Amino acid sequence: MKFWILFAVLSLVLMGCEDHQKQALHKNKGDSDSKTSMVNSTPPAISDTTLLFDSGDLDVSVRIKMPKNKYRGTLLVLQGWNFPNTSWSDSSDLENRASEEGFALVMPDMGKSIYHKKVYEQTRKDWRKYPTRTWLVDTMLQKLNQDFGLFPKDGYNFVMGLSTGGRGAFIIAQENPDIFTAGASLSGDYDQDAFPEDNLYRGYFGTKPERWNKEENPVNFVDKWSVPMYFAHGAADSIVSVAHQNRLKSLFEQLKLDQDWYFYVAEGYGHNYQFWSKEVDGILDFFSSFIKPD
Repeated sequence: MKFWILFAVLSLVLMGCEDHQKQALHKNKGDSDSKTSMVNSTPPAISDTTLLFDSGDLDVSVRIKMPKNKYRGTLLVLQGWNFPNTSWSDSSDLENRASEEGFALVMPDMGKSIYHKKVYEQTRKDWRKYPTRTWLVDTMLQKLNQDFGLFPKDGYNFVMGLSTGGRGAFIIAQENPDIFTAGASLSGDYDQDAFPEDNLYRGYFGTKPERWNKEENPVNFVDKWSVPMYFAHGAADSIVSVAHQNRLKSLFEQLKLDQDWYFYVAEGYGHNYQFWSKEVDGILDFFSSFIKPD
């Protein structure tokens, strides 16, 4: 008996050493209120395809990949700044792994969008054509739901993204808890008030931070954060500072929020697919943890 107790203790210590950089701040996922026991698991009525959506000044290409194995849920996959909607598929194993795990992928081409709520008077004229997150949710997702049964409010829906797409994934998840079960953000930027010199913020919101719309900053609606999130950032990221994620984590801890949030800083990794591709399995495992067995 003493041997087995010692073995169990040593195993826990080794597991703790292996994951010393990873911090999960959460309650028991089995107690999550994000989905009830009645979940719609009907497969969407669509196969692999690419659709075109009119967003006003731009036709948005949306790639859809259905799983080979039993359908379990749908992932909205958001790209980084000016990345094509083939980026995740070309540079990582997301497409294959998601298929194996039973996830459908929906990958819109958002161009140079920073997943802003709306276009402003201050927005650069050459950036005004790119889709807003309002269009993404209220038009694209709604149309996909009506026509094909994608993203039903009683289904397992997830959102993930990197860089500006990570920012989008975080905000969209928190603004739409009736749609999304959980989200994941890699190398994202979040609190623009803390980084007012950022050229993307200035290009969309103008050069006077005091005039920026408070609805564009997720920190300003922290009281509405309710959707579980997976955050990861490379410590050596020279494009989007890890200070963005650290600031978010600090706020989360100060407010003692009771949610399934996970923060991870990867030493030695930068702002590239060497880092993002290695997080695929972790993200899919995180999402799978919210799916109740049949």
